[in-house]
Amino acid sequence: MTDLTRQLPVISYEAAAGLVTAAMSHARDNGWSIAVVIQDNPWGDAVASGRMDGVALPIQEIASDKAYTATLGKSTRAFFVGVSGAVGPEDVSCTQAALLALGFETKN
Repeated sequence: MTDLTRQLPVISYEAAAGLVTAAMSHARDNGWSIAVVIQDNPWGDAVASGRMDGVALPIQEIASDKAYTATLGKSTRAFFVGVSGAVGPEDVSCTQAALLALGFETKN
């Protein structure tokens, strides 16, 4: 029997926690409140997550749903950052800032 567990690369906890911190920092700098969930690929398991003070729990569930949807190939965002709580473009801005901060994406 072949062991299929974790044969594909996954994001480390340190990188996932860094993405959460960077996304929240960007949101805080702009006066937004968000929740962030980082899931690995292809398993879709949460590696790190966070919810800023005052953000309702359902917002974190939406962030988790966004991250999971990305693991299914519905998004081109690297490392499947799920952000929710601000307006759509602001959520994307937090995602991009986090990916840039950790070197997963370059500025165009």
